[in-house]
Amino acid sequence: MHYRQEILELKPKIVEVQVRVDEYNRNERQERMKEHLTARWKKQKINTPPAKESKAGGSGNSEKDRHAARQMTEGG
Repeated sequence: MHYRQEILELKPKIVEVQVRVDEYNRNERQERMKEHLTARWKKQKINTPPAKESKAGGSGNSEKDRHAARQMTEGG
């Protein structure tokens, strides 16, 4: 009977610790995702050629324009 009382006394503390662990894990996961997306964004920004100025007034960042810019920079 003594052990049952100890268990009942410890249960709220265990729940509190589990809540803290869950919060810590959630924060860690969010931080890793943020780092991943930042690295991906930087890599994408580095690998994307600048938009070519177009006389037609378009954005110049279509797939066709990017392909042409890539061909010019790679020399092919």
